Amino acid sequence: MSWRSTCLAALLAGSLAGAPAAGAEVGAPTLWVLPFDNIGGDPALDDLARAVSELLTVTFSRSSECAVVERDRLAAVLAEQSLSSAGVLEPGTRRTVGRLLGARWMLHGSLARRGTRLWIAAHVTELESTRILTSEQIEAEPAELAPMLSELAARLMRALLARPSSPGALDPAPAANLHFLRGLGQYYSGQVHRALAEFLRAGAEPGLADSAALWRANCYLDLQEFAHAFLELARLRGRGTLALDPHDLEQRLERCRRELSAEELRTCEALLQARGR
Repeated sequence: MSWRSTCLAALLAGSLAGAPAAGAEVGAPTLWVLPFDNIGGDPALDDLARAVSELLTVTFSRSSECAVVERDRLAAVLAEQSLSSAGVLEPGTRRTVGRLLGARWMLHGSLARRGTRLWIAAHVTELESTRILTSEQIEAEPAELAPMLSELAARLMRALLARPSSPGALDPAPAANLHFLRGLGQYYSGQVHRALAEFLRAGAEPGLADSAALWRANCYLDLQEFAHAFLELARLRGRGTLALDPHDLEQRLERCRRELSAEELRTCEALLQARGR
């Protein structure tokens, strides 16, 4: 198994299997979790950087003491400001977007590889004052990634919300979440057919529908079932709700177009039109 696969398998084995959001109390401060930066530029860490951000989003969503900016809300604000997800890299732009989101705090961070070990740092900043409220960092071997990320989340929650956090005591996730997590683990283990079956089940959960569709497309691409992949990706492009680089999405669609015959493409387009994309 590759270094990248080892990292993701460890992450999925324990850190992401958490409870759904309980719902924030009325008037609770809002936290905006940004994608983490892959400061070393290692392509093997790109997916992991997104996964760390998602993990911390899920962790804070369980708390009743803060609200977390939802993906749909962020997408709407970025669209209104004619910004892409890459457009929030500048500090001034982040503050403007944060105000529009109604966020009080911003959680951001970075990761890199140090030899055989993985280093992750996370910071919570007050948007208005730009004051850093808390910073945490952890370094460990890839096999220790799951407990490492749980500990990072616990430290951040203790510092920001001033209360204890015990990831090990969390309730099991809903069935659809578990199917999604199993699918990711199987995908990175090379069991693509099994992963596809899990992602099909995960799509039953509305909050996971778009992410599950993306991973089904990934499976279909690996299995060279390009018509199915094209349908999944085209529907995602039509909805525009997934936090995925549009250029990345178009590259995957273009790969499908190259592999499909003109007749197959016409059939796919007819199906999309019949289903209203």
